[in-house]
Amino acid sequence: MHDAVLKFVIMIIILVALSRYGFYWFFYGLLVTPLKSLTKGVYAVESGNLDVSLPVFVEDEIGYITHAFNTMVASIKEAKRKLQDEANNLFAAHASLEASHHEIRVLQHYLSNIIESMPSVLISIDENAKVTQWNAAAEKLTGIRATDILGKTLWKVRSPFNNLENYYHEVINSQKPLLFSREQLAYTADGEKGENKYYNIALYPLVANGISGAVVRIDDITELEKMEQQLRQAQKMDTIGTLASGLAHDFNNILGGIVGTLSLLKYKLAKGVPISPEATSEYIDTMERAGKRATEMVQQLLTLSRKQELSFAAVDLNMTIKHVVRVCENTFDKSIEIKLAFAPGYPVVKADPGQIEQVLLNLCVNAAHAMTIMRPEGEHKGGTMTISLSSITPDKFFCTGHPEAKPDETYWALSVQDTGISMDTKTIAKIFDPFFTTKEKGKGTGLGLAMVYNIIQQHKGFIDVYSEKGHGSTFSIYLPQMKGGSEAPLKKTQKTLPTGEGAILIIDDEEIMREMAKDILAECGYTTILAENGSEGLEIFKTEHARIVMVLLDMVMPKMSGKETFIEMKQLDPGVKVLLTSGFSKNEDIEGILDLGVVDFIQKPFTLEDLAKKTNAIVHRKS
Repeated sequence: MHDAVLKFVIMIIILVALSRYGFYWFFYGLLVTPLKSLTKGVYAVESGNLDVSLPVFVEDEIGYITHAFNTMVASIKEAKRKLQDEANNLFAAHASLEASHHEIRVLQHYLSNIIESMPSVLISIDENAKVTQWNAAAEKLTGIRATDILGKTLWKVRSPFNNLENYYHEVINSQKPLLFSREQLAYTADGEKGENKYYNIALYPLVANGISGAVVRIDDITELEKMEQQLRQAQKMDTIGTLASGLAHDFNNILGGIVGTLSLLKYKLAKGVPISPEATSEYIDTMERAGKRATEMVQQLLTLSRKQELSFAAVDLNMTIKHVVRVCENTFDKSIEIKLAFAPGYPVVKADPGQIEQVLLNLCVNAAHAMTIMRPEGEHKGGTMTISLSSITPDKFFCTGHPEAKPDETYWALSVQDTGISMDTKTIAKIFDPFFTTKEKGKGTGLGLAMVYNIIQQHKGFIDVYSEKGHGSTFSIYLPQMKGGSEAPLKKTQKTLPTGEGAILIIDDEEIMREMAKDILAECGYTTILAENGSEGLEIFKTEHARIVMVLLDMVMPKMSGKETFIEMKQLDPGVKVLLTSGFSKNEDIEGILDLGVVDFIQKPFTLEDLAKKTNAIVHRKS
């Protein structure tokens, strides 16, 4: 019994021990191990290791927690990867932006250097006309430093650009550029009058970062203009040489009419042959017509030969044709027939009258040469030259063939057509090049058509050439029509001869001119005192200046010139009124004397009406 109880107790103890041991390992495996694994995973994540993936021991609550932990770690890992990618992208973008900013700074510096080194004046202004760019050339032209004008309104600073204000607003409103060719500026930094220079001025609209403004560009073309003037002058003298023999022939015809008529009158008077008033009037009319014709020819020569600035005015092209044809008829070979086709009404353009006549005369001379001296040996010389004028309104087909034409413009087409030798396409491509000529050596300078091209360009026109073998050539000039230029000019009303009183001193070395002026002024009511040179006139003025109301002074005289005489007279009487006269047209020398204080100028030969009108204006002029 005692042994049985002891065995039973031992069995119980063993069973209890085994149960505790089994329960311990069962509890450890189901609870402790997963918890340790979770704890280890948490520490790993805390240390930054996101590559943790915990095993699931049992699909119970702890197993669910383990799944959630693994999902959470994977999400964190993916989020970190995305953040890293974003960070890398931001870093790359930042680096790229820094590189771009560096490139922009380099480019800006490079462009700034270009702008500063350019010979052109470059000025940028914003929508309020405040200066945002002012390069070195602008500083040189104006004497104003960039630091003194940047941020200031351009029009409120004394500069040569104040007259551009209205054009600036036009550019801003229309968003279209404006160009001005060969503008003159005489501005210097110290405000004194400077040398006249020529500039091309352009205004361009500018829009940057939503802010509108404009850019002003100015190019100094003074040297280019001087060279072109020299070329034009050389070509003019070449044209005069071409016309010289014909002009001499025509002058002899004019003088023949005057001399022959005078000799006839002298003969009849010597013989006592009675001359009726009608015959006397006819003789006078003949000499008057001859004198006017000679005056016109001299004026044409002076227009061709003199150096002059471009002076734009309303020009009637019909009258231009008539003036040039008069010269051509007097000088061209008689084998050339001239036909004319005028435009109806008053075809007016804004142009320099002398330059347009020069262009037309050059084309006529070339046409005449193509029909005479340029024909092959043995070929009949002569032909027909047709000068025509018509109105052209460009359509899309015309503009396609003439890129220079503006579709919103209307043009006068002035054409010179000949029946002389023709030109091939290679020759036509070169005819406007300076010094290119198809004429024999010594018969052409190659400047004529080059000057024609430049002059037409200055007048905002263009030129077209057509040539066909066996039919000659046609040169057509297109000039913009002047708005409102089709109306008839106002007719001058006939006025009575102005008269006056007082003594007028006439100083001229030509006796004929002294006597003629004396007779004209006597008809106007004046008394006259005559002097045959400057020295004699000055001596008379010293004693008689108190009663002398005007001096008619010749410019070119022996012993003492008109200029020297006037300077001495002005010292004696600062209020002396002088009317200068000369056979030369108004040139730089005459302008210089006028600047000294001479009141006015009259060119020889003058009529009774011309001298009476100018004398009256000067005598009654307030000092």
